[in-house]
Amino acid sequence: GIAAVCRIFDIAHEDTIVFGDSNNDLSMFEFAQTKIAMGNAAPGIKELADYVTSDIFHYGIRNGLEHLELIWENIRFNDEILRGVFKWTKFTENP
Repeated sequence: GIAAVCRIFDIAHEDTIVFGDSNNDLSMFEFAQTKIAMGNAAPGIKELADYVTSDIFHYGIRNGLEHLELIWENIRFNDEILRGVFKWTKFTENP
């Protein structure tokens, strides 16, 4: 599962983030440091979540990533709008 992927790629537990919506995501929610429930998630998933975002049809993943400040919308750079710019704090300086 997720623990094996973290070991293989040397990802620290405190850097784990999961999104889920149903009871089959419970083991993932029990492992991860940061848990985001989709808006249409089962009540048990929402109770375990650190944040509840909108459902998948209303950009729930994007909204959750924005909440965590991992992406930003409408960033102006050289007079162009860049959409969904990722913040790679592990690899680069903060913007």
